[in-house]
Parts: sequence; structure tokens; C-alpha cells
Amino acid sequence: MAKKGLLENVKSAIMPGMNSQKEELELSCREAHFLWAILADRYIILERLNAIKNYAHDKDYILILETNINRFKKENKIVEKYMEMYSITPPQPNVIDVNIIGNTEVEKDRISSHLLSGYLRAETTILAQAIRDAIFNDNIRKLIKKLLKTNLTIFDNYLKFLKLKEWIAIPPAYKYLQPNIKEKVAVNEIHYLWDHLHSRYTNIRLTQIAISFSNDLDIKLIFEEGLNILLNQAASLEKKLLNYGVILPEPFNNITLKPETTEMIEDRFLYTEILDGIKNATTLHAIYATEVITNDDLRSYFIKLTFEELMYVENLIRYGKLKGYLPLPPKFNMGPSN
Repeated sequence: MAKKGLLENVKSAIMPGMNSQKEELELSCREAHFLWAILADRYIILERLNAIKNYAHDKDYILILETNINRFKKENKIVEKYMEMYSITPPQPNVIDVNIIGNTEVEKDRISSHLLSGYLRAETTILAQAIRDAIFNDNIRKLIKKLLKTNLTIFDNYLKFLKLKEWIAIPPAYKYLQPNIKEKVAVNEIHYLWDHLHSRYTNIRLTQIAISFSNDLDIKLIFEEGLNILLNQAASLEKKLLNYGVILPEPFNNITLKPETTEMIEDRFLYTEILDGIKNATTLHAIYATEVITNDDLRSYFIKLTFEELMYVENLIRYGKLKGYLPLPPKFNMGPSN
């Protein structure tokens, strides 16, 4: 089969419409807990945001608080709808509309502003980790991805606001930049770039080996697509690190010998290893994005990597369902209540 025809075959196999309706009506235990946990946390943060809004002074800050309060309420209704659909006992909601009369000077905007940024950072980590396990119900995974993308975008904008107001501490700067570099980069941001490149080198080598040992032509093509993504990301990271004058980690040998037989390792195992690696990378991208404070461009870069990785993870999961490669997690129920 020609490569172009094979590629079209694979893409048609991983389109959103491939799953049966029955799969969409079932829920895993992990997915059920995610819905409960995210709602429990949001009930608490809603009450806290409403409370500090009463003590806020800065008009822009108040507007941001009101915008996020309304966003949380709207998104919570979606989560509540899923919980009702699958008969999940919800957490106890808090009193969210709080009007406090008192001395507004007891709370400083510079201090209270960290409540929202801290929560966005924590929830981003929770969402990024939930992506690892949301392999059963496509609708729940779609919800998690949407919340994660929204969180990262809002966090990015909010962090720029905090920096503009000078309400956030800036990490130590990297001292060994090239003389011609005018932008500022923090020490942790240099490490994140270096660590990401080291991970890319490892993933590139593992993917090359997986391609050599895979039997199925479709999965081989999917691995090759992933390899191209990894190579492009590695080249981008190398360019950034060299621009900052940082010594690159040592890559692995690119020569992959053709095995005498490809039956030594089954395709399902290779698929699982590659999928786990991509899911780990997605989680790391998102977490690092929330830790980049000094350099706005680098934060945007890690957010971009997260969004790109989410697309590839989705394709891999859908293909794994088609081939029967995904493990069947413990089910919360067999379908929604009527």
C-alpha cells in the first residue's frame, strides 16, 4: 500500500466518529473521581474568590476576579451535568455569593492576588495528570482538555497582569547569557529547556527503536509521525539553548540496526510505551508552563507544546481503542442514569 494511502487509512481510523455510542455512555472510576474532585476544589475556590473580592481595591483586579468567578460557575454547571448523568454523588457546595461589610484594608491586593494564580497553577497540574488516565470516556477527556487549555491561557494572561502590577516575585536570573541577548531568563527556565531537550533525545531514541520492531504498518506510520514531531521539537529546543549559550545534553546514537525478527516485542507493548511517554511529556509541558514567570515567550512556548502534544495523544488513544491496545480500567458504571 502506498504511504499516502496508508496515511489516509490511519487518519480515517482515528477520527472522532469511530467510537461506539456504548463507550461514550460508560465511565471509569478514575474519570468519575476527577469529576468529583475538580468540583469539590472549585466550590471552595469560588467561596474564597467571592470573599476576597469584597476586600479588593484595584479595579482591574476586581474585574479579573469577577470574570473568573463567572467562568468557574459556568464550567461547574457542565461538570455538574456530567455528575448527574452518571449518578455521581456531588460534593457539598459552599456559599459562593458572599458580601462582607468591614475594613477593606485588612486584605492587600498584592497578597490576595496569589490565591487565583496559585489555584490556577494547582488545577493545571491536576488536569495535566488527569489526561494520563482519561482513556475510557472520550467526552470526559474532551472536557479535561478544554479545561486545561482554558486554564493555561488564563494563567498566562493573569501572570502578565501580576508582573505589570509588580505583585509577584521574580526568580533569580540566569547569569551566563550571551552578551547580545537582551531578554531576561530565569535559572529555572534554563533548566526546563535543558530538561525538555534531554527528554526529547530519550523519546526520539525510544521511538526509533519502536519503529524498527513494530510489525503493523499503520502503527509504524503513526510512530514515524510522532518521531517527526519529536525531531522538530528537539531542533527548536537546541536553537533556544544555544541562543542562551547553554551547553546541550548529549544525544543518543541515531543509528538503529534492523532486527532479524520483529516478533521479539509485540506492537501492543511498543504502543503502550510510546503513549505513556507522550502523556508524561504533555503533563510536564503544562506544569512547566505554570512555573515560567520571567520570560513570557518561553511560557507561551511551553503552552504551545502542551496543545500540540494533546492532539497527538488524542490520535494515539483513538487508534489504541481501534486496535484493542488500551487496557480496560475499572468501570464506575455501565452507562448514565435515565
